Amino acid sequence: MPNEVFTNTLQFLNDYPSEVIVLLFQASQDQGPIVWDDLYAEMNNVDGFTDMIYVHQYGNEWPLMSDLVQQNKRIIVFYFNGGTCTNGM
Repeated sequence: MPNEVFTNTLQFLNDYPSEVIVLLFQASQDQGPIVWDDLYAEMNNVDGFTDMIYVHQYGNEWPLMSDLVQQNKRIIVFYFNGGTCTNGM
């Protein structure tokens, strides 16, 4: 199912090149934390999806939406109750 969601999200962004999408993931307390690396691996299964993820560097100002569109970094991902990540994102 994640593959279908990420594929549809990417299709939407390809159809509407001036749009930016914010994805929020929150782990259930009952199910345990989200493991970012596992979530990222699911996203990476959709060709081109992870290329569009904006990676914010702590301490830097957030870019304008127009900057994200221009850079084609139109996916912003937040996750809560997550574990650590090893890929630097």
